[in-house]
Amino acid sequence: MEILSATLDVLESLALIIAAVIAAFGINAWRREHVGKKRAELAEETLALFYEAQDVINAARRSQFGYANEWEEAAKMGRDNNRGSPTRRMCCL
Repeated sequence: MEILSATLDVLESLALIIAAVIAAFGINAWRREHVGKKRAELAEETLALFYEAQDVINAARRSQFGYANEWEEAAKMGRDNNRGSPTRRMCCL
């Protein structure tokens, strides 16, 4: 009877050790997945911000501090026949 009790105690301890090892592997896998997901989210957000910055820069380059049909509309209204004041013409060489 003592041998059976000792064997059961050893098996119980062994099962506990195996369960702890499996739990440690599971927690480590969860941690790696969580860190990877956070890195992916950060990379996606960073990429989106870079594209947004690129769009803003391209819009500023295209606009030349005005909008596309500004000169044509001013000419139609009779205001800016000579493409702006002398100061404005100097700025837009």
